[in-house]
Amino acid sequence: MQSIVPLVMAILALPASSARYIVALRPAVHRPAEGRELRAIHGYAAELTDADVAALRRSKDVRFVEPVVERHLLDFAARTTTGPLSRSQSVPYGVDLIHARDLWALTRGAGVNVVVIDTGITPNHPDLGASIADGYNVQAHDADIRDDHGHGTHVAGTIGALNNSYGVVGVAPDARIWSIKALDAAGSGTNEDVVAAVDWILAKKQELGGHWVVSMSFGSAAASRAEDEAFARLRDADVLAVAAAGNSGYPALDYPAAYPSVLSVGAIDSAKTTAWFSSGGGTLGVMAPGVDILSTVPPASVPSSAATRGAVRATGVPFQQSARGDVTGSVVFCGFGGPGECGGDAKGKIALIARGNGLYFSDKVRNAIADGAVAAVIVNYDDSPLFVGSLVRPDCDDTYNNCNGNAADLTYKWPVATLVRKSDGDKLAAQQGAITLSVWDDDYAVKSGTSMAAPHVAGVAALLWSLAPDAHAIDIRRAIELSAQDLGPKGFDPANGNGMVDAPAAAKFLTGSQPPSHRRAAGH
Repeated sequence: MQSIVPLVMAILALPASSARYIVALRPAVHRPAEGRELRAIHGYAAELTDADVAALRRSKDVRFVEPVVERHLLDFAARTTTGPLSRSQSVPYGVDLIHARDLWALTRGAGVNVVVIDTGITPNHPDLGASIADGYNVQAHDADIRDDHGHGTHVAGTIGALNNSYGVVGVAPDARIWSIKALDAAGSGTNEDVVAAVDWILAKKQELGGHWVVSMSFGSAAASRAEDEAFARLRDADVLAVAAAGNSGYPALDYPAAYPSVLSVGAIDSAKTTAWFSSGGGTLGVMAPGVDILSTVPPASVPSSAATRGAVRATGVPFQQSARGDVTGSVVFCGFGGPGECGGDAKGKIALIARGNGLYFSDKVRNAIADGAVAAVIVNYDDSPLFVGSLVRPDCDDTYNNCNGNAADLTYKWPVATLVRKSDGDKLAAQQGAITLSVWDDDYAVKSGTSMAAPHVAGVAALLWSLAPDAHAIDIRRAIELSAQDLGPKGFDPANGNGMVDAPAAAKFLTGSQPPSHRRAAGH
């Protein structure tokens, strides 16, 4: 084989500003020792200057040079659940919308490997632990797959949360889940990381054999020839790659969903309506539930609260320093929470306080407690998204450039206290009777995005492959696309692709027989 080492060594000796690039070599050319090997494209990634890039592009040993481009998550902020899920199991609506349970009498995905390329997975989550096989961190180049963001754990739960007595359950609860951490704590990665992930998958499949599905809930508008070639290698290795379509709402798919070797997935809501954010295009594959999807998150990672009075249950976001637990009592209305505004009759009651009037949250809660209240619900100005507020006032110097937390607030023993939307606060106020305020740190959360749609389809692919182990990846993909429930205009359309994935219909397409449980559900 020829060697490109002398050229690369000369390039690396040049002092100049640089950027990261991917270099693909011709088949008979040795990769230099410098740089990160990318076997799927027979190339490498390295820091290169403009002169480096120009020289490599002139070289007969190089097929192409392209910049490393960013990839990011395709979801929106998490919302809290309506209550702790530790005492009973909830089946997320998406599992039933695509009729996944209709196949569970026949298979729950056992024997199929599903790789989640994402922010990692929390291995010790009680609803996931037994499903997680192993994985790799392509950013840190080690085996640490712990999720420092939460997104990957949410995706994994939709695919394979365990069918136990608590939490949630996934589409394919017996599937074997692998994690490749290719995005950081901020949810960011690159095409280089993605190609490195493909390298790992190809090697693991060669080592273990079996059927492999890849679930990807990230992307961006920038195409990458290296990624395109890497996913073509996966397809040729009989691996099915599934990716989120994108959240721009425009008729243009993000990459990697836009590559022909990848099955792209758009998002619908519980009414099978196309989500406003779901990207489309001429190669959109199918649609799946992607709005308000309940799934797993790292344990105790989502501060959550709920205030219940009469027929109203209002979810909120507790303050950062709030105590955890349940408090029940009568309601006392405390206006804006100024001194004495609870009216002198607050002992043992839960204060309902309006936000505003120039008072810190800490002032409002402290004043209510001084009047005898035992907990506080602060009602926001409006129904804008809630946030994790602080009960610690800032202590700043005269310039307001140097601020520290108020010492008294830092040591104060805060009660259960939360923030709710205005409409929910108004509903609570209009009810009669006692109110129960609960604050807890949740292991589950509700999220939206095409990020949430893609794992539904990856889970269905696992069910199908477990049901038909002699099938190939192209057979699984064709079954999913050609059996989908039509949405929107008749037939394929760029906003809805082939329609909504339908697990038993895909199974019938693949095997030629109707699953027995689906016949019962259909009344046949």
